[in-house]
Amino acid sequence: MLRLNIYLILLAFTVITLQAKEINYINTYSKLITNNLKLVNLDEENAEFKMEKKEENFDYSLRYNLGKSVYEDSSYLDYHSEDFYNEDSYNLLFKSSIYLYDYMWVNFNINYKDSIRSVIDTSGGVAYKKKSIKEESAVKLYYKPNSIIVSNISFENLNNSIDYDKFVNQSFKNTNNKKLSFNVSSELGFATLNSSFYQIVRDNNYLSQSDDSDDYLQSSEELYRGLEFSLSKDLTKDLKVTTTAKISDIKILNSNLEELIGNVPTYSPQKEIDLKAEYLYKDIKFISKVTYVGSRYSDNVNSDKLNSYAIGSLGAIFFTKIDDEDVKIDLSIKNILNKDYYIYSDTKGDSTNFMMNMSMQF
Repeated sequence: MLRLNIYLILLAFTVITLQAKEINYINTYSKLITNNLKLVNLDEENAEFKMEKKEENFDYSLRYNLGKSVYEDSSYLDYHSEDFYNEDSYNLLFKSSIYLYDYMWVNFNINYKDSIRSVIDTSGGVAYKKKSIKEESAVKLYYKPNSIIVSNISFENLNNSIDYDKFVNQSFKNTNNKKLSFNVSSELGFATLNSSFYQIVRDNNYLSQSDDSDDYLQSSEELYRGLEFSLSKDLTKDLKVTTTAKISDIKILNSNLEELIGNVPTYSPQKEIDLKAEYLYKDIKFISKVTYVGSRYSDNVNSDKLNSYAIGSLGAIFFTKIDDEDVKIDLSIKNILNKDYYIYSDTKGDSTNFMMNMSMQF
């Protein structure tokens, strides 16, 4: 594996030095390794390597990205200021499927992201380095007994690490999630029903170090068990209603701070419900949505709660043309009744606000 990583890094470095106009596509005709190998220099600071193979009983794809982002600004007004941003990143993505029978198959997914960022902002007095690593992996066994039901048993692992170096203080945060779930998707004719029974074991570790204070360490193991389902129904050919609900039982199993054991983690609602209606009138889709979030504890010892809240939203999506180019326009109004609610104890939710988003291809 180490040799493979070194090879990919050297390969990506070689590709990034190519001219932007050069794109190489190689058909290897290898029956053992790959059908297609693709090397792409996206621009002067980004390169991509792709490899894939497809056979009757299995397929796989491998993609590796190497990138660099740099921003520097110097201005001389009443004083001299410099802002600097630099980030090196790479991403390795692997996907594979093995087809055991017509009604049974296995999917594998691995996603690894690594980035190192340096920021200097003299106007705000901010200077830091940030290193982040994200590792995702999933194995899913699918079973499709008929054209109506598709089920799967899934094991997923997500590991996030963030390391801040602010020179006078440093912090490290790591979260590791192990999720086991049983999922069923049913096309019932009159409605579509998706359900998921899940269990998540989450390990949290947080370390803070400072030149002028003692080190602080908090570690915990949390257990999440619950049911998540969605029901979608076409009431008419133009009107669709979807209900989504999530009910969870959450608690801290273990911690280096004894007073946390048995408590519910902060800002973790155990009930969440969404109700959405979509209506298509000619070429315009109108959307209305109501979101309910249950009460949440705002402190580690579960002595204070934030109230539950429900907010409504309205929106519309339509397409038009500008200079013969297709343009998509999204309009939305959030919190239409202007209700007061809190996301965190020190963070109030948005009041009524209007948004418009326009997207088009160039």
